[in-house]
Amino acid sequence: MNRLQSYLTFAFLLFMVLPVDLVAQGGSAPVILSVTVNYQSTPWQITIRGRNFKPSTSVPTILFNNEPVYVPQDCTDQLVVATLTSNPNPGTFLLTMTNSKKVTGTAYLTIGAEGPPGEGWDQPVKWEVLCSAGGSVNAALAEAGNRSSRTTFSITGFCNEDVNIERSNITIRAADGSPDAGFNKLNLNLGAHEIRIENLRIAHGLNATDGATFRAENLRVDQPDWGSVSLSNSASGLLINPTLTNCGCIEVQAGAYLHMNGGTLSGTSSNTAGGVSVSNGGSMDIIETVIQGLVPGLTVGTGGSVYLDHATIENGTGDAINARGSVILFGTVIRNNNGGGIVVLPGGRAEIQWGTEISGNGSGVSVRGGVLDISNATISDNHGPGIAVRSASSLSLGGITLVTGNQGDGIQLGDLSFMEVSGYPSTVTGNTGWGLYCSPAPSVAHYTVQYTGALDANGNTKGSISCVLATN
Repeated sequence: MNRLQSYLTFAFLLFMVLPVDLVAQGGSAPVILSVTVNYQSTPWQITIRGRNFKPSTSVPTILFNNEPVYVPQDCTDQLVVATLTSNPNPGTFLLTMTNSKKVTGTAYLTIGAEGPPGEGWDQPVKWEVLCSAGGSVNAALAEAGNRSSRTTFSITGFCNEDVNIERSNITIRAADGSPDAGFNKLNLNLGAHEIRIENLRIAHGLNATDGATFRAENLRVDQPDWGSVSLSNSASGLLINPTLTNCGCIEVQAGAYLHMNGGTLSGTSSNTAGGVSVSNGGSMDIIETVIQGLVPGLTVGTGGSVYLDHATIENGTGDAINARGSVILFGTVIRNNNGGGIVVLPGGRAEIQWGTEISGNGSGVSVRGGVLDISNATISDNHGPGIAVRSASSLSLGGITLVTGNQGDGIQLGDLSFMEVSGYPSTVTGNTGWGLYCSPAPSVAHYTVQYTGALDANGNTKGSISCVLATN
């Protein structure tokens, strides 16, 4: 039996296990999280897991090494078991998936064994790198060669070097008892897949591009030159409990995807750099992460999409969130920022959902030429209006939403904007201005209330509703 036939399956990419397949984040492009090869089928089969594979009834088109593969009709939006046209020689190949929305996702699949022939090239290998004694991570990478198996580098001390990786199945970790282990920068380029980073200090930051994939646990970046973590050109990554300081922290663009779970992103008292920036087809999930003292905490540019779940953005000297793309907040806290809690700019869309709290900011939520949906959220005790909707924007207010204690109007409508109130009674009360204020003529604003009593605007200093033009 040859070396290839001895494999039953071979899994690649970085997301071997995710606890939950999160929804609504990442847009409509296919996101490939893992691929497994079954070498016992004839020809070989590949099992692809991820999301956005089949958003309608049409099956996706899949190319392996620029050749079409067979995709059965019963594939799902998260799982495809496809059959290769023929079995390739060992190597790394481009996998391309185009779904029914005519958008494409890519990944790289390594099949079989690579590297120089000889005994042991398909066996896991461990390397010790003693930076404290003059060792080099780059030298160890060169010595290890391009093995097909996972190669693990344990680092003691800090190496004053930039590290570049262009091959797969690499683990770089801090040796036990070496808390400052690491190096200056890490660049993951074309061919770098399933890179694992564990408990390292990468002082000046991590850059992933051209389809690279990585998983980083307890990453520490404290002296970033151009940003702590940067992803572009369809790279994808998983950050678990990062500590990113003195930043301009994260940039995700050009079709890249990043999932971040836990950790802290923070600036200094004199730092005016932004926290997270997602744009140009980039997408990101931010789960239970704290973003502190950054301006803005989150920027979602045109073509970007971000999902926040039980995250916190606080104590910034400007806006917490600026959105020209799409942002969804679930159970998230936006508090004590000197600017707006959320500012939706032309073309942007924000969905503020269950349990989200926006409080103590310069203003609560403002929309200028965008779309705002709020359901079961609390907007309270901001230093300006609770919600301000201007420039032909739209607001949908539903569920049990509370707008209270704001130092201005509870809700402002102006400049051809429109508000619809639906669902269970929402409460707009205790604000120092009107409950609902509409700008006077010649500006026009409309609101509709689906259920009688759905908008309770009593208890505001200037009264309930100022609007002259209103339809019910």
